[in-house]
Amino acid sequence: MRESERGVTLLEVLAAITILSIIAIVLMNSIGFTTSAFSRSDQKVDALRIAESELSVRLYEIETSSPLPNVCTTECEIVKTVNENGRPFEVTIIETNLVESPNYQYSSPNSFVSLQGISVMNNGAASEQRLLTVIVSWER
Repeated sequence: MRESERGVTLLEVLAAITILSIIAIVLMNSIGFTTSAFSRSDQKVDALRIAESELSVRLYEIETSSPLPNVCTTECEIVKTVNENGRPFEVTIIETNLVESPNYQYSSPNSFVSLQGISVMNNGAASEQRLLTVIVSWER
């Protein structure tokens, strides 16, 4: 056996440690990113589920009640908080008469999803169309 083939040099050990450290850092960053992406995805799914439920309930209330429930002349807004899976979500329901052009704006520093539906209310001979917008927001 030659003297140059006895073992691993210090330079080879340092190179191996450096390469393994780079690989470990990349893996740890990707695990953190994946975890936060799953969390954001879960929050969005919860918010969509809440929005669908609130829109369905409000449409059902409007279409099955007689006399018509608290009908606004132009626009009204209901704001409430709903807890889903231990997280608070703010639910805003905006009801607008479609006789006039809907003109509202919603802005929030938080993440949000929105759904819309149209309800037709029959008032005897006449019918009234209402645009329902459900906005569910949550803190990032």
